[in-house]
Amino acid sequence: GADTDAHAGYCLFAGTSTVSAAIGNGTSRIIVTAPHAGLNAWNHVVLNVNRHGSATLVVNGVSAAGADISGWLGANLSNAGWYCYLGSNAGSLDWKGAIDDVRVYQRQLTGAEIQSLFRP
Repeated sequence: GADTDAHAGYCLFAGTSTVSAAIGNGTSRIIVTAPHAGLNAWNHVVLNVNRHGSATLVVNGVSAAGADISGWLGANLSNAGWYCYLGSNAGSLDWKGAIDDVRVYQRQLTGAEIQSLFRP
């Protein structure tokens, strides 16, 4: 669902049983949430966003949650003022655990490409 937030960009964060992705446009944000494999276990997480306004959260090879962001995001996903938070958001949402093999692509990945990256 959408809520208000001043940040423009992307943020991945996890709880005890879920992983979430927040996508903000500077005045509001959409958060998609999905279950993960649990604490003390490796989880493969992909946030797949396209310029046509859809966002999909893929967890451990399964498309788990999605959002239509076309109505407020627009086509400019490469704004230099956008943030990408990994591990911490200026002291909040601190990540407890290891982060391995972070990748950022300039395009949306296909389902087959995501599956090839996920190795259980």
